[in-house]
Amino acid sequence: MFMLKIYRYITGYVKFSGHGSFPERFLNLCAIHSLSVIEPKVDFDKIQGIMSVADYKKTRLLRRKSCMRIKIEKKVGLPFLVKKYKKRYGILVGVALFFI
Repeated sequence: MFMLKIYRYITGYVKFSGHGSFPERFLNLCAIHSLSVIEPKVDFDKIQGIMSVADYKKTRLLRRKSCMRIKIEKKVGLPFLVKKYKKRYGILVGVALFFI
């Protein structure tokens, strides 16, 4: 379980919520296309869950087919952290000097 959390953090994942007419259809389409939704929670016309970044990018057509509007609540993981500090070279130099 611990290794799975580390893997998800390294590859990055998004927490999302959405609303629409057919949230069950969205989950079924994700299952058919081999896209994993972690911890799905469905309430009438709302859905919440966690999905990898690569899988989330592939859901565009599936969201349209199931009439769902999905919004990213939180971005978690190393790719988003690297993007945040991409232009700050001083932090990279400081970490390198620390390990040397």
